[in-house]
Amino acid sequence: MVQESYADYSIIHKYMEQQKLHEEELQRYQDEIKQIGAALEAANTELEELRSLMDQTKSENDEMRQQLTERDNEVRRLNTTVDNLNKKIAAMTKGGRG
Repeated sequence: MVQESYADYSIIHKYMEQQKLHEEELQRYQDEIKQIGAALEAANTELEELRSLMDQTKSENDEMRQQLTERDNEVRRLNTTVDNLNKKIAAMTKGGRG
């Protein structure tokens, strides 16, 4: 009977050790999940900030393109004016000498 009692104790002891190991492993996994969750949350926050920055950059880019188009049109208009003035000057110079 002493033998059976020791065997029962040994089985119970091993079971408790396994349960303790299981609980420790479970806690490690839960801690890892929390860390991954925090990292994911930080990554999502950074992603939103980058998206916002990208939208702002796109808006600035569109505005600069519009300004560039306006300035290009103004330069073309001024070039046309200069060409017309040069033609008038050339015509007046030729007409005055001739």
